[in-house]
Amino acid sequence: MITVVVEVPPESPPVLARAAIEGCDGALGKGRCLLAGSAPAPDGSFYARVSVDDREPSVVSVELRERGRSGRLLELRELRFSQRDTELERSTSVGVVIAALVAAQRRDEPEPQPRPPVQVPAGPERRKPLAEAPPRRTFELRADLGATLSRGLDEDRVQLGGALRLSGVLEPWPMFGIASGGYGTRSKDQPDVSWWYAALGAGVRLGSSAAPLSAELRTEAVAERVSVQAVDPDSGRSAAAERWRFGPRVGLDGVWSFSERLGVVAGAQAAVLRPAVVIDLNGSTVEEVTAFSWGTFWGIRFVPR
Repeated sequence: MITVVVEVPPESPPVLARAAIEGCDGALGKGRCLLAGSAPAPDGSFYARVSVDDREPSVVSVELRERGRSGRLLELRELRFSQRDTELERSTSVGVVIAALVAAQRRDEPEPQPRPPVQVPAGPERRKPLAEAPPRRTFELRADLGATLSRGLDEDRVQLGGALRLSGVLEPWPMFGIASGGYGTRSKDQPDVSWWYAALGAGVRLGSSAAPLSAELRTEAVAERVSVQAVDPDSGRSAAAERWRFGPRVGLDGVWSFSERLGVVAGAQAAVLRPAVVIDLNGSTVEEVTAFSWGTFWGIRFVPR
């Protein structure tokens, strides 16, 4: 009967050690894999030693030896995991890999034909190439909530507002879709100018999805409703009007993901929306909502899991 003794790093929690043993038993059969120190290893068993790279915790090495810890080295493998893989998933995968290495050693193979001895100089032991699992495509939803500073009026220098953006990306592809909405207002009272907008578009991520810092380039189609309300201080009469505008908008954002769920987003954007809106009061032009506008976005990104 094939028996495998598995040695895990001493700092590993018991639940992770059990996951490695269960992954190995699931492939070889229940009771075939034992945790080092839990029971004496019978003769003819294999010994698997698991270690984690101190500099790269996502890299795990597996040594398979004959009989015991000092036995002849049979296989040496390195596994590289994604940052999205949990510790429990990594431990279970390590157990399955150990079982696969043992099964390969026990497989019947034809005896090789004898060859004349060749003198090979001793050298450092070579490690086999890293075994990397194919990337998994997972959908990720992101929500950005923040404030906007924009310049879209002729007389008023800065307009304040807020925006909510929802985007979805199918990892590991860099492209994403985005839908957003927001509100802005003129800082001066008379006339009162405000606008609501909705936008739909797409973008591309510049940089690795696993890196904490990245950039995102986006383009959107925007529909905006401008509302104007004015009051004549002499007569007390008031008037209001609305106008819809449409056009494209482009933007570039920088993203700092300081955790798996939270990040900081800062970016700039520019839009060309037509028609321009000219506001006349008592026969004279007091403000103009220009066709070209630009602004910045400052906010927080939340990624639900």
